[in-house]
Amino acid sequence: MFVRIARVTLLVGALVMTMMAPPAFASHQNPPFEPCNGTVVDSFPAHYDGEVIGRLRIYRNDDWHCAEFWHAGASYGVARDTYVYIVKCEATSSSAQYCTEIGHGGPDHDQYSYYAGGVRVLAGSHCIQANGWVYWQGARRKAHTPATSFCQP
Repeated sequence: MFVRIARVTLLVGALVMTMMAPPAFASHQNPPFEPCNGTVVDSFPAHYDGEVIGRLRIYRNDDWHCAEFWHAGASYGVARDTYVYIVKCEATSSSAQYCTEIGHGGPDHDQYSYYAGGVRVLAGSHCIQANGWVYWQGARRKAHTPATSFCQP
């Protein structure tokens, strides 16, 4: 009887540890976040030496906003430090001078070959702000939205 209980305890312990372990990814070509869906409402380029090497894409799906940062040009398909973050602002008008964060999605930050994200925020009538970058040729090549963007009436 004692042996049977010990085996069950060991099996349950191993199962719990397996369930608690972070997922193993074979490669970092695609991030663990779900891709954005909805309509692309805008994109913002990141440049290096006159070439677009990344692009911040903003999507809208009803009251949700989502951001992805995509590699482009020479950086496309090359594993590099890549980052994306989206913020829900207190402001409800794009005439606001700055964004006071009242919610956020992400960040997603890792070594990716194609894109980071999608990071989401339920913005409703609030403005959003997003930024992203890829580390390329010794520096972060950044793209960002204006301080308060995509406010819905």
